[in-house]
Amino acid sequence: MVAIDESVAQTAAIQSRQRFNETLEGHLHQMQSPAILRRHRNAQRLLRALPVFNAYASQLSFVGWQTRHGRDQGKYLSLIKAITLLHQHQREVRQINELGKVTEYLQVTRQDIAAANQIADWALGRSIDELAEPSRRLLIALYDWTRTEAQSNQIPIGDVRFTRRAIRESLGWGSTQLAPYLERLVRDEYVVRTGGSIGKLCRYRLLYDGRGREDQPHLLQLTDPATLVEPDESPVIHYNKMHGNLRRIINSL
Repeated sequence: MVAIDESVAQTAAIQSRQRFNETLEGHLHQMQSPAILRRHRNAQRLLRALPVFNAYASQLSFVGWQTRHGRDQGKYLSLIKAITLLHQHQREVRQINELGKVTEYLQVTRQDIAAANQIADWALGRSIDELAEPSRRLLIALYDWTRTEAQSNQIPIGDVRFTRRAIRESLGWGSTQLAPYLERLVRDEYVVRTGGSIGKLCRYRLLYDGRGREDQPHLLQLTDPATLVEPDESPVIHYNKMHGNLRRIINSL
């Protein structure tokens, strides 16, 4: 299920469409809708109900700091499979021999994951413009500061650890001013708290990756398809070969 978009831009788009529907051009456009729907339904009838497997699944990542993220990841993985199924005529239909029964299936590609990432940003992500202005300013300042620190130390931005004192000294925020807005960023999962148990200093690290500044929704911690390692297909080859030999032995008895 896609979250409801209640942004100002979405409301403006709905109102614009309502006004367009009152025009002659809008009426003609609505008259074309049945033919467009019929074409799409006919295209769907060309699709076969094939199982889809994702050999890259173990390499994928997804934000997981709230209970709902388990459900959201399920939607994300289903989205990848749906894209693969939709492009089945552009994909190789593979086969596996299961005890003499040949099963045809589709394999997820990098392109499918890249397309799913773009859709997931829109459907499951959010824009930092949803934050209150002080929290948004703090987040952008933290990102710019930690990016500089990461470049200086030649480490990923997510590996930069910082304390509240470091934020106050580097960004010039007062303690009273900083506390509520930093906690809001932690609650909304732009920043994650590390340590802080009894006798230990509380540190933070940034989850935000710099996207979403211009009211564009984004989803954190999705794996870049370009970094995926090609899966080892030898188990499938071995499985087919093993059951092929087993079948020949049974037939010879």
